[in-house]
Amino acid sequence: ITSRTFGNSLFDKQLISRGVSITKGREQIRLNESIIKNYVDRNYTKLSPKTTIKNAIKILIKNKTTEGYIVSNNQQYLGKVSLINLINKKGSADLVNFSETNPLIIDQDANLLFVIKKLSKFVGESIPIIDKKTRNMIGIISENDVLKAYLDISDEINQIEKH
Repeated sequence: ITSRTFGNSLFDKQLISRGVSITKGREQIRLNESIIKNYVDRNYTKLSPKTTIKNAIKILIKNKTTEGYIVSNNQQYLGKVSLINLINKKGSADLVNFSETNPLIIDQDANLLFVIKKLSKFVGESIPIIDKKTRNMIGIISENDVLKAYLDISDEINQIEKH
């Protein structure tokens, strides 16, 4: 009856009266509430700034990844390198010199909806998640991780709406 009278459930009306915007749906609200640090993969290819190019290539191949993250001894994010950019490079230049220019970096406190929007223009294996205040590397997130988180939230919403 309330759904037909108000166009929403009684619960939805109560939320609206308390200032909670539900016009974009429960899923959007839940995606806005979900913080990316809860989905971070802490298992990533970590490289020291002192790692040689030759050793970086070996580490990336051994770890079966195409991207590695240059992290200082005090866990600060210094850059992201890709295997393709290191192959056939010689010399003793710092690994940081081969890091991507303007890589996508996401703050640990960003919400899942923000990350999904950022991923729409992203090409790569994973994105570094950092604490923007300290520049400390928290971990990485892949498109697959974000998709799984989205599907989990979507399933959660579907279960709520069924009951």
